[in-house]
Amino acid sequence: MVVPSEYNFQHLKTLIFPTNYTQTYKEHQLSALTELVKIWNTKIQILHVTAEFDLNDIQNENREVLKNYFSTLDYSFYDAEFEEGISHSIENYLSENMVDLMAVIRYEHTSWEKIIREPVIKKLAFHTKIPVLMLPEHV
Repeated sequence: MVVPSEYNFQHLKTLIFPTNYTQTYKEHQLSALTELVKIWNTKIQILHVTAEFDLNDIQNENREVLKNYFSTLDYSFYDAEFEEGISHSIENYLSENMVDLMAVIRYEHTSWEKIIREPVIKKLAFHTKIPVLMLPEHV
């Protein structure tokens, strides 16, 4: 967990979970998140950042997995338009909405992916004004 030094925690009312719906979510990846949400009775905002709002079959399936997994919790889906980069789009969303915590799954990337992809989690962790909970890909 990354907590900015100036952050003043009061209550965990809203949590954001950014996703592109390309990964298949496993229960063990989200169990810490759901336990935290249950303890604090927190709202989950599932944020999809994209330039194209039409989802493909895999993305629709993964969205349904989240829908089923969070079915007993207070959750909602949001779309944000891609602006200058994924991390920039998420930061814009955070600046316009009251959010207390961001939860992300930290996936391992190949050497090639590290070169060609935007380091979203690194950028968010070092520049965010709210705490970031990094969930492991594997437990």
